[in-house]
Amino acid sequence: MSKFLLERITLKRTMLAAFAAAMIAASSAHAASPAGYSVPFPEEKVAELLKAYKYDRTAPLNATLGAPAEYPAYIARRVDYNGANGARVPGILHLPKKSDKKIPCVLVQHGYNGDKSMGAMFATSLAPSGIAVFSIDAEYHGDRKKPGKDILSPDAESDARAFKQTIIDLSRAIDYLASRGDIDMQRIGYIGTSMGSFIGGVLAGVDERVHTAVLIVGGGDWLEMTATSGVSSIAAVREHYRASGKPLSEFAYAMRAVEPAAFIHRMAPNPLLMINCSNDKYVPKKTAETLFAAARSPKYIQWFTCDGDVAHIPPVAKTQSLVKKWFAEQFGLK
Repeated sequence: MSKFLLERITLKRTMLAAFAAAMIAASSAHAASPAGYSVPFPEEKVAELLKAYKYDRTAPLNATLGAPAEYPAYIARRVDYNGANGARVPGILHLPKKSDKKIPCVLVQHGYNGDKSMGAMFATSLAPSGIAVFSIDAEYHGDRKKPGKDILSPDAESDARAFKQTIIDLSRAIDYLASRGDIDMQRIGYIGTSMGSFIGGVLAGVDERVHTAVLIVGGGDWLEMTATSGVSSIAAVREHYRASGKPLSEFAYAMRAVEPAAFIHRMAPNPLLMINCSNDKYVPKKTAETLFAAARSPKYIQWFTCDGDVAHIPPVAKTQSLVKKWFAEQFGLK
């Protein structure tokens, strides 16, 4: 074989090797790129993201109870306990006046700009059936507000940390319930409204102690939400990314560890009820359909055509009735 031919073969092999290396590098870059953001995620990605929710369930809670406040159907007490990061988490526990020896309990998580006082709305309807309600302030809400901090902002990394912290704080709330001795840990439920539903879609998938969940005006797919939601803070995110020339997929990718549609399937075989507005301007119908499609049976969805400019609040009386009936059936109550 001539020297010239050997050189040509060597050059060709070198070029092929370089091309293969470039393709591998491009493939790796694409795997880590937000450009391909879509839900649900592959199971291997979900398994990797689950690591973010590991913490020591036996860590001291150092819980403190406030003075009791009496209401017709329940007694409310403030509860403060240690979160997994050492910060104090404020909540309100509503205990029914009439109940079984072991009390079923529902975690209630408020929406954006709300606070733990929302628990009282559901305690009023659930306590007469003997169900306790425990609600906490999400990060940067209620007693946890911090000047200049928002759980929905153009700083996606900060937002994701705040969502994740709230999800783990809710798991710590379950730790607290388990420590009391009067709560039936086989009958733990969850209600999330709006933002609380996004939080609950993850919680129900990462904490097996949530035995049933009701997600009210919730959805999934952060990319679709940031592109279409009418929530003012999300509109600000859109404008920020438009002005900076960055794709919204970068925001969604940064929020991947708190993507409800990535985790909701893991709550099966525990039952899920979703209650949504078909004309919702804040949580568009497509995002609710995405979350429902990602969930596994048993799952149910109730659609309403809702009133108001943003159509984000389902009929209150009908929603309360659905919630009360749902938990009575799931907890085996009359």
